[in-house]
Amino acid sequence: MRCQQVARLVLLAALLCTACASSLKTRYYTLRTPQAPATEALTTHFTLQVDRFEAPDLLLDNRMVYYTSPTELNFHEYHRWSSDPGDLLSEVAMKFFAKTGLFQQVYVYPAPVKADYTLRGRVLDLSELKYETGGGKSGEARLGLKLDLLQVQQNKVVWSARLEQTVPIQGGNVQGAVEAMNIAAERLLQNAYGGISQVLEHEIAQKQQQAH
Repeated sequence: MRCQQVARLVLLAALLCTACASSLKTRYYTLRTPQAPATEALTTHFTLQVDRFEAPDLLLDNRMVYYTSPTELNFHEYHRWSSDPGDLLSEVAMKFFAKTGLFQQVYVYPAPVKADYTLRGRVLDLSELKYETGGGKSGEARLGLKLDLLQVQQNKVVWSARLEQTVPIQGGNVQGAVEAMNIAAERLLQNAYGGISQVLEHEIAQKQQQAH
């Protein structure tokens, strides 16, 4: 009789756990396209193709990552990015550079036309820090990208940078972490824009000198 009661309690607990799990709705998040730089923008006739960004094994699925200490991490099972970080950030970068007007045309790699430049990248970090950092504050979003701009005709890297941004999270929830990540992405890509636009401006000046 006692064994039957124990079995019923176990079954009831299992049913309650199943009901709780089924009531949790998975939420999906994306990053908005950052604003183009407000300064007077350089425009060129170059065509850019953006390759899909690589990512470490940790970031090969779309679950959001958070750190509870510098060496301990976990995943939000019910809070996920709309796609894995490599796809997500390469798409955001493509839309951003199309918005800036720096390039006449911007495509996903491989471009349907002859491209002058290829932007390649690797996602280094896309995570939430939930532990107290050195500044005494807890709750930050951290984004890191390694970007390379390749001149297609010469098959040569003409610009390369390792860019990182850390932004405090307001509100202490997942929505706040996503908003902080949007700010980090905007700052990071605007920094990339600054470096790439200088390279293109230099190339245009060189071509003008050669023409004379």
